[in-house]
Amino acid sequence: KATVSVLNCFPHLHYTTMLSAALCAVGVLSAAGAVPPVPKDWAPLYPGEVFTSKNGGSAESSPFKWTDGKLYVMHSSGARADTDCPNANATAFAGYSFFHIREMASGRVVACVEESIGHSFFSAAVDNERGRLWVFGSAQNRGGHKAGPCQQTVSEGCYVGAWSSEDLVTWTPTAESVVVPDKTMIFNTGVTFTSLDATKESPFGAHQAIMVLEPRYATKPVNKSEMYSFALNRGTDGDLTKNWELMFDPLARPIEGCPTIRYDPEERMYYVLGGGHIIIMARSKDLITWEWAKQPMAMPAKDLGHPYLNHVSGNYYTEYWNGSLPRTPVDAGRAFLHNMTSWNYGVSDADLCCDGEDGPALIMHIVSQQ
Repeated sequence: KATVSVLNCFPHLHYTTMLSAALCAVGVLSAAGAVPPVPKDWAPLYPGEVFTSKNGGSAESSPFKWTDGKLYVMHSSGARADTDCPNANATAFAGYSFFHIREMASGRVVACVEESIGHSFFSAAVDNERGRLWVFGSAQNRGGHKAGPCQQTVSEGCYVGAWSSEDLVTWTPTAESVVVPDKTMIFNTGVTFTSLDATKESPFGAHQAIMVLEPRYATKPVNKSEMYSFALNRGTDGDLTKNWELMFDPLARPIEGCPTIRYDPEERMYYVLGGGHIIIMARSKDLITWEWAKQPMAMPAKDLGHPYLNHVSGNYYTEYWNGSLPRTPVDAGRAFLHNMTSWNYGVSDADLCCDGEDGPALIMHIVSQQ
């Protein structure tokens, strides 16, 4: 799947203020309610910048601010370790999907995480209190070598893998953090830390983190009592390898494809952002009744009504775009961007940055063939 990563910036907004400002809600709907129609005068709420192309990271990505004050990005990668990670062990990575970490300013690779091979659809969450980065991914191999337990042809023993690091270089082994019922499989996930104090009065009790999942069910029709969209972490020590509890119907995410999640402890509000073609947002205090955003966050060129972004950011991945990084096909990348509008690629797999910071607030999404 060819992809471009686009970074959108709210330079003067606090992170949680950005969520509320972007929502601009017009009403309360149940989780099954229809998404509001797109306003005819829709326009982006923010300037967008292309910062990498299909060869500088693939598909699902999470921007984050680290303990050194710098911005980094976690990229999901296909089977091209030679492209994303030229110094990686080609034998170990060959035929497997994995994730890698890059410094956002330069685009330089910090780590290609061998522990994650054979997994995909990754997302990242920072534990600011403990100085630890967590990455989660489905046990589904998109590299073509060997099917994982979350593959649609398997759908038994599917789980969400978890890895963590205190230095972005050394990583813990794969932990099966959330194991889902047989005959179901997982695509995207998103995790955010909450607040034990703020959630102790919630209808489902205190939890230190929440995960939103994108399941598929092998047997249809599906009994509603077997459907799930969220998992709560009942632990108290910051360890997200264990203590997860799947939450079954009636808790249901409002956004079907490519979801991510954040929590505002002051408002005691959950925000879900995502979509597999356009990017929309909704919020809820109980994960049952949802308040929709007034308009999408991002849309394809055809729906947008004018050419899509086709310029390269001057602030991010600078060493990638000037060709100083090894195996960086700058000319091919720019040609790829030039054709984005005519191909009318969809926008999907959004993620947010940066929790607890004063700004800038960032939304990252991909532009791809889906």
